[in-house]
Amino acid sequence: MENHEILGEVGNTLKTLNENVPTHVKAGFYKALVRLGSALIDVPIAKLEGFAQEIRATTQSRESLVRKVGEEIKSNIETSKEYSDYAVKMFSEKILRKQINIDAVTSITASEINNTIYNANDQSSKELSDEWLDEFEEICRNKSSDDMRMIFGKILAQEIRNPGFSSIKTLKTISQLDRDIAEYFLQFSRICVHVKRGDQIVAVFAPEFKSGPFNIGDFTEFNIAPAVVILLKEFGLVSDSSDYSIVFDSSEFSDNIKGIHEFYMGDKKVYVQKKNSGAKDLVHMNGQIFSTAGKDLYSIIRPDFNIAVENKLNDYFNEEGYNLVGSPL
Repeated sequence: MENHEILGEVGNTLKTLNENVPTHVKAGFYKALVRLGSALIDVPIAKLEGFAQEIRATTQSRESLVRKVGEEIKSNIETSKEYSDYAVKMFSEKILRKQINIDAVTSITASEINNTIYNANDQSSKELSDEWLDEFEEICRNKSSDDMRMIFGKILAQEIRNPGFSSIKTLKTISQLDRDIAEYFLQFSRICVHVKRGDQIVAVFAPEFKSGPFNIGDFTEFNIAPAVVILLKEFGLVSDSSDYSIVFDSSEFSDNIKGIHEFYMGDKKVYVQKKNSGAKDLVHMNGQIFSTAGKDLYSIIRPDFNIAVENKLNDYFNEEGYNLVGSPL
Protein backbone atom coordinates (compact mmCIF):
# COMPACT_ATOMS: atom_id res chain seq x y z
CA MET A 1 0.00 0.00 0.00
CA GLU A 2 1.31 3.46 -0.89
CA ASN A 3 2.11 5.96 1.87
CA HIS A 4 -0.68 8.38 0.92
CA GLU A 5 -3.17 5.49 0.84
CA ILE A 6 -2.15 4.41 4.35
CA LEU A 7 -2.58 7.96 5.65
CA GLY A 8 -5.89 8.28 3.86
CA GLU A 9 -7.25 5.19 5.63
CA VAL A 10 -6.30 6.55 9.04
CA GLY A 11 -7.78 9.92 8.14
CA ASN A 12 -11.09 8.40 7.10
CA THR A 13 -11.27 6.61 10.45
CA LEU A 14 -10.40 9.76 12.38
CA LYS A 15 -13.36 11.56 10.82
CA THR A 16 -15.73 9.48 12.97
CA LEU A 17 -13.47 8.76 15.93
CA ASN A 18 -15.03 11.43 18.14
CA GLU A 19 -18.50 9.96 17.73
CA ASN A 20 -17.72 6.31 18.44
CA VAL A 21 -14.87 6.07 20.90
CA PRO A 22 -14.68 6.68 24.70
CA THR A 23 -12.64 9.66 25.86
CA HIS A 24 -9.80 7.64 27.40
CA VAL A 25 -9.40 5.60 24.20
CA LYS A 26 -9.32 8.74 22.03
CA ALA A 27 -6.72 10.27 24.34
CA GLY A 28 -4.58 7.14 24.16
CA PHE A 29 -4.85 6.98 20.38
CA TYR A 30 -3.85 10.62 19.90
CA LYS A 31 -0.96 10.16 22.33
CA ALA A 32 0.23 7.17 20.31
CA LEU A 33 0.02 9.15 17.05
CA VAL A 34 2.17 11.93 18.48
CA ARG A 35 4.61 9.59 20.21
CA LEU A 36 5.09 7.40 17.16
CA GLY A 37 5.63 10.41 14.90
CA SER A 38 2.75 9.62 12.55
CA ALA A 39 2.38 11.90 9.56
CA LEU A 40 -1.13 12.61 10.86
CA ILE A 41 -0.09 14.58 13.91
CA ASP A 42 -0.48 17.91 12.11
CA VAL A 43 -3.87 17.05 10.63
CA PRO A 44 -6.75 19.05 12.16
CA ILE A 45 -8.78 16.34 13.88
CA ALA A 46 -12.05 18.27 14.22
CA LYS A 47 -12.93 18.52 10.55
CA LEU A 48 -10.05 17.08 8.54
CA GLU A 49 -10.97 19.38 5.70
CA GLY A 50 -8.61 19.36 2.77
CA PHE A 51 -7.18 16.05 3.96
CA ALA A 52 -5.48 15.20 0.67
CA GLN A 53 -3.61 18.51 0.76
CA GLU A 54 -2.53 17.83 4.33
CA ILE A 55 -1.18 14.41 3.31
CA ARG A 56 0.87 15.97 0.54
CA ALA A 57 2.08 18.75 2.83
CA THR A 58 3.16 16.43 5.65
CA THR A 59 4.80 14.03 3.21
CA GLN A 60 6.72 16.87 1.56
CA SER A 61 7.71 18.27 4.96
CA ARG A 62 9.00 14.91 6.08
CA GLU A 63 10.99 14.40 2.89
CA SER A 64 12.40 17.92 3.21
CA LEU A 65 13.49 17.20 6.78
CA VAL A 66 15.13 13.94 5.71
CA ARG A 67 16.98 15.75 2.92
CA LYS A 68 18.16 18.41 5.37
CA VAL A 69 19.48 15.82 7.83
CA GLY A 70 21.05 13.95 4.93
CA GLU A 71 22.84 17.07 3.72
CA GLU A 72 24.24 17.63 7.23
CA ILE A 73 25.61 14.09 7.23
CA LYS A 74 26.91 14.46 3.70
CA SER A 75 28.81 17.63 4.58
CA ASN A 76 30.73 15.73 7.26
CA ILE A 77 31.65 12.75 5.08
CA GLU A 78 35.19 13.05 3.79
CA THR A 79 34.89 10.87 0.71
CA SER A 80 33.94 11.08 -2.94
CA LYS A 81 30.77 12.97 -3.91
CA GLU A 82 29.29 9.89 -5.59
CA TYR A 83 29.72 7.79 -2.47
CA SER A 84 28.34 10.42 -0.11
CA ASP A 85 25.37 11.07 -2.44
CA TYR A 86 24.57 7.35 -2.43
CA ALA A 87 24.92 7.12 1.38
CA VAL A 88 22.56 10.06 1.90
CA LYS A 89 20.03 8.57 -0.54
CA MET A 90 20.05 5.21 1.25
CA PHE A 91 19.79 6.92 4.67
CA SER A 92 16.79 8.95 3.52
CA GLU A 93 15.02 5.94 2.05
CA LYS A 94 15.58 3.97 5.26
CA ILE A 95 13.99 6.67 7.42
CA LEU A 96 10.98 6.98 5.12
CA ARG A 97 10.57 3.20 4.90
CA LYS A 98 10.53 2.84 8.70
CA GLN A 99 8.00 5.65 9.09
CA ILE A 100 5.75 4.12 6.44
CA ASN A 101 5.80 0.89 8.48
CA ILE A 102 4.65 2.82 11.55
CA ASP A 103 1.89 4.57 9.61
CA ALA A 104 0.72 1.22 8.20
CA VAL A 105 0.47 -0.23 11.72
CA THR A 106 -1.31 2.92 12.91
CA SER A 107 -3.90 2.62 10.14
CA ILE A 108 -4.79 -0.90 11.35
CA THR A 109 -4.97 0.38 14.93
CA ALA A 110 -7.34 3.17 13.89
CA SER A 111 -9.70 0.71 12.19
CA GLU A 112 -9.59 -1.67 15.17
CA ILE A 113 -10.44 1.13 17.60
CA ASN A 114 -13.24 2.47 15.46
CA ASN A 115 -14.77 -0.99 14.87
CA THR A 116 -14.83 -1.94 18.55
CA ILE A 117 -18.23 -2.06 20.27
CA TYR A 118 -17.85 -0.12 23.51
CA ASN A 119 -19.99 -0.33 26.63
CA ALA A 120 -21.41 2.87 28.11
CA ASN A 121 -19.27 2.44 31.26
CA ASP A 122 -16.03 1.55 29.45
CA GLN A 123 -13.33 3.59 31.16
CA SER A 124 -9.81 3.23 32.47
CA SER A 125 -7.81 5.14 35.05
CA LYS A 126 -4.54 3.91 33.53
CA GLU A 127 -2.56 5.87 30.95
CA LEU A 128 -0.67 4.53 27.98
CA SER A 129 2.94 4.11 29.12
CA ASP A 130 5.68 6.18 27.46
CA GLU A 131 8.15 3.34 28.02
CA TRP A 132 5.77 0.86 26.36
CA LEU A 133 5.30 3.17 23.35
CA ASP A 134 9.07 3.63 23.02
CA GLU A 135 9.55 -0.14 22.90
CA PHE A 136 6.63 -0.54 20.50
CA GLU A 137 8.04 2.11 18.16
CA GLU A 138 11.44 0.42 17.99
CA ILE A 139 9.78 -2.87 17.10
CA CYS A 140 7.12 -1.85 14.57
CA ARG A 141 9.44 0.42 12.55
CA ASN A 142 10.89 -2.78 11.09
CA LYS A 143 7.65 -4.68 10.46
CA SER A 144 6.97 -4.51 6.72
CA SER A 145 4.96 -7.71 6.08
CA ASP A 146 1.17 -7.47 6.10
CA ASP A 147 0.82 -10.25 8.70
CA MET A 148 3.16 -8.59 11.19
CA ARG A 149 1.65 -5.14 10.60
CA MET A 150 -1.78 -6.65 11.33
CA ILE A 151 -0.56 -8.25 14.56
CA PHE A 152 1.12 -5.09 15.85
CA GLY A 153 -1.79 -2.89 14.78
CA LYS A 154 -4.09 -5.08 16.90
CA ILE A 155 -1.61 -5.07 19.80
CA LEU A 156 -1.50 -1.26 19.83
CA ALA A 157 -5.30 -1.02 19.65
CA GLN A 158 -5.68 -3.41 22.60
CA GLU A 159 -3.09 -1.51 24.64
CA ILE A 160 -4.84 1.80 23.93
CA ARG A 161 -8.20 0.35 24.98
CA ASN A 162 -6.74 -1.36 28.05
CA PRO A 163 -3.35 0.09 29.10
CA GLY A 164 -1.16 -2.55 30.70
CA PHE A 165 -2.70 -5.43 28.74
CA SER A 166 0.58 -6.40 27.03
CA SER A 167 3.83 -6.22 28.97
CA ILE A 168 7.10 -5.06 27.43
CA LYS A 169 8.30 -8.65 27.85
CA THR A 170 5.37 -9.85 25.72
CA LEU A 171 6.17 -7.19 23.11
CA LYS A 172 9.77 -8.37 22.91
CA THR A 173 8.71 -12.01 22.59
CA ILE A 174 6.28 -11.25 19.76
CA SER A 175 8.83 -8.97 18.07
CA GLN A 176 11.04 -12.00 17.41
CA LEU A 177 8.42 -13.59 15.18
CA ASP A 178 8.89 -13.67 11.45
CA ARG A 179 6.11 -14.19 8.91
CA ASP A 180 6.40 -17.99 8.96
CA ILE A 181 6.25 -18.24 12.77
CA ALA A 182 3.29 -15.84 12.83
CA GLU A 183 1.46 -18.09 10.36
CA TYR A 184 2.29 -21.18 12.42
CA PHE A 185 0.90 -19.46 15.50
CA LEU A 186 -2.32 -18.52 13.69
CA GLN A 187 -2.68 -22.10 12.47
CA PHE A 188 -2.11 -23.58 15.94
CA SER A 189 -4.45 -21.06 17.58
CA ARG A 190 -7.34 -22.31 15.44
CA ILE A 191 -7.32 -25.70 17.20
CA CYS A 192 -7.25 -24.25 20.73
CA VAL A 193 -9.88 -23.65 23.38
CA HIS A 194 -9.73 -20.96 26.04
CA VAL A 195 -10.98 -20.18 29.54
CA LYS A 196 -12.27 -16.74 30.53
CA ARG A 197 -12.73 -14.85 33.76
CA GLY A 198 -15.22 -12.11 33.03
CA ASP A 199 -14.21 -10.68 29.65
CA GLN A 200 -10.55 -11.64 30.02
CA ILE A 201 -8.96 -14.78 28.59
CA VAL A 202 -6.95 -16.39 31.39
CA ALA A 203 -5.76 -19.63 29.75
CA VAL A 204 -5.41 -21.09 26.24
CA PHE A 205 -5.13 -24.83 25.70
CA ALA A 206 -4.57 -27.09 22.66
CA PRO A 207 -6.26 -30.46 23.39
CA GLU A 208 -4.25 -33.57 22.57
CA PHE A 209 -6.47 -36.33 21.21
CA LYS A 210 -3.61 -38.79 20.73
CA SER A 211 0.04 -39.01 21.71
CA GLY A 212 2.83 -38.02 19.37
CA PRO A 213 6.63 -37.76 19.20
CA PHE A 214 8.73 -35.67 21.60
CA ASN A 215 5.92 -35.78 24.22
CA ILE A 216 4.04 -32.96 22.51
CA GLY A 217 0.95 -34.75 21.21
CA ASP A 218 -0.07 -35.54 17.66
CA PHE A 219 -1.79 -32.66 15.84
CA THR A 220 -1.18 -33.97 12.32
CA GLU A 221 -4.92 -34.56 11.76
CA PHE A 222 -5.18 -30.74 11.81
CA ASN A 223 -2.21 -30.47 9.39
CA ILE A 224 0.10 -29.29 12.17
CA ALA A 225 3.49 -31.02 12.21
CA PRO A 226 5.39 -31.69 15.46
CA ALA A 227 8.06 -29.23 14.30
CA VAL A 228 5.49 -26.40 14.42
CA VAL A 229 4.83 -26.96 18.13
CA ILE A 230 8.58 -27.18 18.82
CA LEU A 231 9.14 -23.85 17.03
CA LEU A 232 6.32 -22.16 18.96
CA LYS A 233 7.94 -23.37 22.19
CA GLU A 234 11.34 -22.04 21.09
CA PHE A 235 9.81 -18.62 20.39
CA GLY A 236 8.16 -18.52 23.81
CA LEU A 237 4.52 -18.70 22.66
CA VAL A 238 3.75 -22.19 24.01
CA SER A 239 4.85 -23.33 27.47
CA ASP A 240 8.14 -25.19 27.38
CA SER A 241 6.95 -28.16 29.48
CA SER A 242 6.07 -31.41 27.64
CA ASP A 243 2.32 -31.16 28.21
CA TYR A 244 -0.37 -30.25 30.73
CA SER A 245 -3.22 -32.25 32.16
CA ILE A 246 -6.42 -30.21 32.21
CA VAL A 247 -9.22 -31.27 34.56
CA PHE A 248 -12.85 -30.84 33.49
CA ASP A 249 -15.51 -30.80 36.21
CA SER A 250 -19.25 -31.28 35.69
CA SER A 251 -20.15 -29.58 38.99
CA GLU A 252 -21.61 -26.34 37.72
CA PHE A 253 -22.66 -24.85 41.06
CA SER A 254 -20.23 -26.57 43.40
CA ASP A 255 -18.33 -24.35 45.83
CA ASN A 256 -15.44 -26.81 45.66
CA ILE A 257 -15.18 -27.17 41.90
CA LYS A 258 -11.90 -28.90 41.08
CA GLY A 259 -11.56 -28.24 37.37
CA ILE A 260 -12.85 -26.37 34.34
CA HIS A 261 -16.61 -26.48 33.91
CA GLU A 262 -17.04 -24.13 30.96
CA PHE A 263 -14.73 -22.97 28.21
CA TYR A 264 -14.79 -21.38 24.75
CA MET A 265 -14.08 -22.42 21.18
CA GLY A 266 -13.86 -19.18 19.23
CA ASP A 267 -17.06 -17.34 20.11
CA LYS A 268 -18.89 -20.49 21.25
CA LYS A 269 -19.28 -21.10 24.98
CA VAL A 270 -19.60 -24.75 26.03
CA TYR A 271 -19.67 -26.75 29.26
CA VAL A 272 -19.29 -30.40 30.22
CA GLN A 273 -22.23 -32.41 31.54
CA LYS A 274 -22.48 -36.01 32.79
CA LYS A 275 -24.51 -38.31 30.56
CA ASN A 276 -25.46 -40.47 33.55
CA SER A 277 -24.70 -40.89 37.25
CA GLY A 278 -22.15 -43.59 36.49
CA ALA A 279 -19.76 -41.18 34.79
CA LYS A 280 -16.67 -39.97 36.63
CA ASP A 281 -16.88 -36.60 38.37
CA LEU A 282 -13.67 -35.38 36.72
CA VAL A 283 -12.24 -35.84 33.21
CA HIS A 284 -8.54 -35.36 32.48
CA MET A 285 -7.14 -34.33 29.09
CA ASN A 286 -3.54 -33.70 28.10
CA GLY A 287 -2.54 -30.80 25.90
CA GLN A 288 -0.29 -27.85 25.22
CA ILE A 289 -0.86 -24.61 27.11
CA PHE A 290 0.12 -21.15 25.87
CA SER A 291 2.66 -18.95 27.63
CA THR A 292 1.68 -15.48 28.83
CA ALA A 293 2.92 -13.96 25.55
CA GLY A 294 1.07 -16.60 23.54
CA LYS A 295 -2.12 -16.04 25.55
CA ASP A 296 -1.92 -12.28 25.04
CA LEU A 297 -1.40 -12.68 21.29
CA TYR A 298 -4.25 -15.21 21.09
CA SER A 299 -6.50 -12.74 22.96
CA ILE A 300 -5.74 -10.09 20.37
CA ILE A 301 -6.20 -12.32 17.32
CA ARG A 302 -9.32 -14.17 18.60
CA PRO A 303 -9.48 -17.14 16.17
CA ASP A 304 -12.89 -18.19 14.84
CA PHE A 305 -14.86 -21.21 15.99
CA ASN A 306 -13.50 -24.48 14.54
CA ILE A 307 -16.11 -27.20 13.93
CA ALA A 308 -13.40 -29.88 13.51
CA VAL A 309 -12.16 -29.27 17.07
CA GLU A 310 -15.72 -29.40 18.42
CA ASN A 311 -16.32 -32.74 16.72
CA LYS A 312 -13.15 -34.21 18.22
CA LEU A 313 -14.01 -32.89 21.68
CA ASN A 314 -17.52 -34.34 21.39
CA ASP A 315 -16.06 -37.76 20.59
CA TYR A 316 -13.57 -37.54 23.45
CA PHE A 317 -16.08 -36.51 26.11
CA ASN A 318 -18.66 -39.01 24.84
CA GLU A 319 -16.22 -41.85 25.49
CA GLU A 320 -15.74 -40.49 29.03
CA GLY A 321 -19.50 -40.47 29.70
CA TYR A 322 -19.96 -36.74 29.19
CA ASN A 323 -21.85 -34.45 26.85
CA LEU A 324 -20.44 -31.21 25.51
CA VAL A 325 -23.24 -28.64 25.73
CA GLY A 326 -23.34 -25.10 24.42
CA SER A 327 -24.35 -22.66 21.75
CA PRO A 328 -22.89 -19.60 20.00
CA LEU A 329 -22.91 -16.45 22.12
